[in-house]
Amino acid sequence: MITELSLFFLLFLSLETGIEFWLAARQKAAIRTHQHTVPTTFIGTISQRDHQITAAYALTKTDFRQKRLIIGALILLLWTIGGLLNIIDQAWRSLEWSEFWTGIAVLVSFGLLSTLMDLPLKIYDTFRIEAQFGFNRIPLRLFISDFLKWLLVGLIIGIPFVALALWLIEYTKEFWWLYVWVVWMGINLLMRWAYPVFIAPLFNQFQPLKNEELKKGIEALLQRNGFSSQGIFVMDGTYWKC
Repeated sequence: MITELSLFFLLFLSLETGIEFWLAARQKAAIRTHQHTVPTTFIGTISQRDHQITAAYALTKTDFRQKRLIIGALILLLWTIGGLLNIIDQAWRSLEWSEFWTGIAVLVSFGLLSTLMDLPLKIYDTFRIEAQFGFNRIPLRLFISDFLKWLLVGLIIGIPFVALALWLIEYTKEFWWLYVWVVWMGINLLMRWAYPVFIAPLFNQFQPLKNEELKKGIEALLQRNGFSSQGIFVMDGTYWKC
């Protein structure tokens, strides 16, 4: 049975998806209009061929983004109105664990399944679109390895946060949302420090910048703005990033 809340949800989802799809369509139209003409500012810097390749890449990526919008909306409907989230909840409740551990199991299951549902799109994006334009040099073995590492990192960070959030909801009553928000903001601030120090090296290699002129320019820019660094590094590429 479709409730008023379900109808409101469907309306909001349709509106959001429709607007984003329309904006992407406008972007594609703008790219097509100018794809054969190098902007005046870049004449002499970018060749006609490079400009057309860039436009073709942008069109392909935007078209893929539209497809992801539709697929994402359908998956969200599967989770909600389709009842998949409720099925997972009932499956874990059948084990008769406490509400706390059941909640953790349901949310972790939701996160894992959502990641797996999105994986085929990531694979297509990396090994079809990015490879088509020469941007992907990641072998399948490294892609799988990085995916598994990101999954592990996500579990290590996510499970304690979910557990703490559920504990706060249970024991802080009406102001639980405030405490959860404070914890969430604290984790975000901590990650800004921890990511380049501990997480990024799991997926990337960092080499000191060898271009001394560029290095001096970057350091001068940092100093002018009141910042300092412990070194300027060049990072290699990987698909998995946050």
